[in-house]
Amino acid sequence: MARNILAGRELDARPAGEPALPIRVPLYGYFVALVYWAFGAHPNAVVGVQIVLSTLLSALVFYLALRYCGDGWGAFAAAMLFAFHLPSAIHCGVLYPDTLFALLVGMSVVVTLRLLETATWPWALLTGSVLGLATLCKAAGQLMIALVVLLIFVGTKLSLKRRASLAVLAIVGFLVVMSPWVLRNYVKYNAFVPTGTLFGFNFMTGNYEELVPPEGVAKPALPPEMLKKAESMNWIEKDRYFASQARRIFMRNLSGLPRRALLKTGIFFIDYPRLSLLNNIGYYTTIRPVLRPVIVWAGVVENSLYVLLALGAIVFCRSADRRLVMLVVLLMLYFLSGYILTRALSRYSLVLYPYICLFAGCVLSRLRVGWRPIATTGP
Repeated sequence: MARNILAGRELDARPAGEPALPIRVPLYGYFVALVYWAFGAHPNAVVGVQIVLSTLLSALVFYLALRYCGDGWGAFAAAMLFAFHLPSAIHCGVLYPDTLFALLVGMSVVVTLRLLETATWPWALLTGSVLGLATLCKAAGQLMIALVVLLIFVGTKLSLKRRASLAVLAIVGFLVVMSPWVLRNYVKYNAFVPTGTLFGFNFMTGNYEELVPPEGVAKPALPPEMLKKAESMNWIEKDRYFASQARRIFMRNLSGLPRRALLKTGIFFIDYPRLSLLNNIGYYTTIRPVLRPVIVWAGVVENSLYVLLALGAIVFCRSADRRLVMLVVLLMLYFLSGYILTRALSRYSLVLYPYICLFAGCVLSRLRVGWRPIATTGP
């Protein structure tokens, strides 16, 4: 996509003879194209810029921890926990949109908290706009605007009219950023495609899969007759067809949802660092093979400790601003539900690691100075 953009071709253009790929949101493609234009068309240039983005996200974690969770020591601990978090560091070296998406989600957390504190119209518009950019980077962010609207109504003590106006302005900011992409798709394909055309496939494979032990990798097992019927469809038709079939399967399998949710939650938070490092270790060929198992299991232990510390901070909400806790818990539920209901890859959990580290820093700070409530400000 990035090379096509630099060559002046359409986003979904492909070299002659290659099959057309599904429609994907455009921001990461333009990001890579910009890096290629500035530093040359080499993947290592993108890796270098993604390392800078991850460093900025560490600084953002420091800011959030310092402002909402405690003293400078705890904020520094939170930033360092994320900066040296193995799975996040590994993904800086992979050309996926997750690093950029995580930074945009972090920016949306900052502006959302400022919106809840100030209750002003400019912050509402800015919040919606940042969420629109995050959605254009990764379609998984398309419903996060609903979380902001919910927080506006339950996280402030304003009049109903004032809360409604802030919610409307946040939605307007979101739609303004998304509109050019939606209109482009409508003009080109004569169809309403708000983000991309992979939801139906992910929803279908997520509800018709088998778990392959012991690796824990979800292997799609779609019915051959369904795949054959979809061969003659374009990606928009496939998206709608798979989504309709997935809804039927999901309704039939509701009884197994609790067990599936528990299993996928464990993979999402605990086992994923092992899978992440195992899948991407080939990018770092200088690592001695004898050390690879040590690094892999170090990631599991590290992430498990972070999760336990984060849960401790959420249980003892006195360690952080209540609105920050509410927002992060909603984010966790949001991405968890997406992973449980679809085939969405568990690298979405990378978006949550900054806040796991943030809460871990809160707990470490409180263990050092003693538990005490943090005063909240704003409406």
